[in-house]
Amino acid sequence: MPEFSLSAQAGRDLIDISRYTFETFGLSQARIYRQELYETFTSIANHPLMGAPCDHIRPGFRRLTHGSHTVYYRGLRGSIRIMRVLHQSQDPLKHL
Repeated sequence: MPEFSLSAQAGRDLIDISRYTFETFGLSQARIYRQELYETFTSIANHPLMGAPCDHIRPGFRRLTHGSHTVYYRGLRGSIRIMRVLHQSQDPLKHL
């Protein structure tokens, strides 16, 4: 079964996203959105080429959008490493 892991920065991104979603939309929506992001990570692990290449940002990275966020990831020794989960308003060149 394909696997994924989160970088430390991606883990912090998820905490920030959950906090913002909770404060803005409530606990139920925060749980739903977090679960949707984890389902996106699983889909990426199962289909690593589903995201668009973004070598112009970082060589070997791919990206996939979910909701208001873009998941940046790369293949790593038979698994997927989620590098960042950035809001679409954030400049990936500054954060990757």
